Amino acid sequence: MTRTKSSTGKKTKSSKRGSVPKSAIEKEAFEHSTALLYGTILAIDPSSGSANSQPGYALYKRGRLVDSGLVRIRSGDHISNRLYRLSHSLLEEFEQPDLLVTENIPPFMGDGPGASFATRNVISLHQSVGVIMSVWPVPVVAVSPRSWRSLIPDNYVKSDENDAIMIGWTAIETARRVQGIDEEPFTESILVKLTTGKWE
Repeated sequence: MTRTKSSTGKKTKSSKRGSVPKSAIEKEAFEHSTALLYGTILAIDPSSGSANSQPGYALYKRGRLVDSGLVRIRSGDHISNRLYRLSHSLLEEFEQPDLLVTENIPPFMGDGPGASFATRNVISLHQSVGVIMSVWPVPVVAVSPRSWRSLIPDNYVKSDENDAIMIGWTAIETARRVQGIDEEPFTESILVKLTTGKWE
């Protein structure tokens, strides 16, 4: 139940764009733009701590990534115990943020062979999201997989940590856009992390 940490650098500004909130993420980002841009944000890529996946996290302060890694939960146990450990780990290892960002998991995944397995996984992910949302009495912004995946760089390396970075990044950059504030590209160090899986 320990988290592994990584560090990151600064960002540079990009061109200014503005838009009227239309999509669900734009509306949520607009409503919570002050917290997203100037507060402490904890983004969590949800997982129930299965053998193949651990919850990824990304901590942002004033729109800057300051820490990321994994919340380590021992696998091979009943899901209720793993979800308890997820809640306990978040409370023990993080201070209460101003806002949580997590993934908006679709209700179903897949058709045909393997669909029942995919559905079981989705149920576990929904339970994980419920635990994450209940840890602190703070607002939650939910980012759809389509929203954050539309922003991934070329040669993106999928991992629980990288997904958490992208989930938080998407919420923050959406808040910048709908507020007409200059959006910021990935720094070189974050881009290296997202495309190689390693920090420089």
